[in-house]
Amino acid sequence: MGGGGGGSSTEVEYVDVDPQMVETTTDAFRQQLQLGEIAQAQNQENMRLGAQLDRTNSEFFQTQNLRGIRQQGAETRMNIAAQGAQTRLNIGAQGEQTRLNIGTQGRETRATRRVEGEEQRKGIVTTGEQTRLTRQEEGRQQRLGIQEQTRGTQAIRRTEGEEQRAGMRVSGEEQRAGIRTTGGETRSTRRVEGEEQRAGIQTTGTEQRQTVRTTGEETRATELQREMFRRYKENRDYEQAQRQARA
Repeated sequence: MGGGGGGSSTEVEYVDVDPQMVETTTDAFRQQLQLGEIAQAQNQENMRLGAQLDRTNSEFFQTQNLRGIRQQGAETRMNIAAQGAQTRLNIGAQGEQTRLNIGTQGRETRATRRVEGEEQRKGIVTTGEQTRLTRQEEGRQQRLGIQEQTRGTQAIRRTEGEEQRAGMRVSGEEQRAGIRTTGGETRSTRRVEGEEQRAGIQTTGTEQRQTVRTTGEETRATELQREMFRRYKENRDYEQAQRQARA
């Protein structure tokens, strides 16, 4: 720790390494490598065995599936064959029953049609007889109605003619009386209108003459005023001219 004046040199100590210790360390590393290689080889072997087992299991299950499919196909074909045989038997029996039913239905239908035809023909005959009787009665009633209508129409026409002639006589008398009254009123109206028109004409003439006189007087007064203004202007101009001449 103390300080010295001169420079001091550092001494380096060299330690000898045991060769056996180095060799031991190298062996442990080699063992680790070997263990890793062994583990890797074991893993590869396990993977190979696992793949082989997977292939074996797949082939086994595929074989079992094929066997099951073939067995199921055989059972299905047997079931279809049995079902086809039963279906054919059922179709045969159903066809026979259908033919029997069609034959029975045809016989019943023909019998029904015969009865219907007989009833229709009987109904047509009866309808024709009733229709003819109805038409005869309708014709008789129509003829009676036409006769009654004709007699009523004739009586109405006679009454209408009498009323029309009476109405015409009254209407003629009223028209003539109206014409006479209208003529008298018209003549009176025309006299009053003539008197009013003449009075209006007289009044109009008087007003027109008065207007003419007033217009003449106003015109003459206007002309006189204009003449006086003209003379005044001439005298003024003359006096101005004389004053200018004397000046």
